[in-house]
Formats: sequence, structure tokens, C-alpha cells
Amino acid sequence: MTRPTELALEDTIVEAAMLAGWRVHAERPARTNKGHRTAIKGHAGYPDLTIVGYGRLIVIELKRKPNKPSADQLAWLDAFRAAGVDARLTYVPDELDELLLELATRGVAGAPVCAICTGRHNEAQHARDIDPRLQP
Repeated sequence: MTRPTELALEDTIVEAAMLAGWRVHAERPARTNKGHRTAIKGHAGYPDLTIVGYGRLIVIELKRKPNKPSADQLAWLDAFRAAGVDARLTYVPDELDELLLELATRGVAGAPVCAICTGRHNEAQHARDIDPRLQP
């Protein structure tokens, strides 16, 4: 059985977050004559995912065990935490289901999840919540 790559798992998280209404930023490395590189300005080690919405900002560095974050990656997470941001090191696939549930419920424990769009409402509320014409 082939294990999904970190990039494939990242794609799953990005898609789930977007379906649940979060805004997401993730960078993809480009192929160069020196291998895959991500063009950046500033400090190296920026987290893999920036997810924002519902009054929250979450930055996530993804890793597969036994891989460990670099010193630059840890420095970014520490800086975000010092600024009051929810900054995490998340091991995939180990912690994937928990993260996907949090994103689907927008971080509200016990919130209903719509089977149609994974929003934080049930199917009966779907049309009213999604279609602005049906809102009071």
C-alpha cells in the first residue's frame, strides 16, 4: 500500500478548508535546474499552510514522521505563537482526521456539519445559510 505524500495530504487539507469557507494560502515549489525550489523573499521556513476565517488565524507546519521541523520552521512557529497566533506542528497522516474535523466545524466543538458542503449547519439550514436571498 502506497502512503500518501505530505504534498497530497496538504492538498486534502487545502480543499477541505476551502470547502468549509476558510481562506487558505499554501505555496508550491517550482521545478528548477537545481531541483524543486519555492521562491520567497524574507526568512526561510515559513509554515506550509496559512488558514484564516471565522475570527481565527491558523498557521500549520506539516510533517510526516519521522521527519522533524528545521530550526527556521520552529522559529516561525515560535514567532507566530508570541504574536498570539494559533501556530502548529501537525503530523500527517496521524493528526489529519482531527484537523479536518476542526476545519469542517470551524473549530467549534460539537457543531453540526452539513453533509452537503461541510459547513457549520445541518442540511435543513443549508439553503438559508448558503443562499443570501433566503436570509432575513
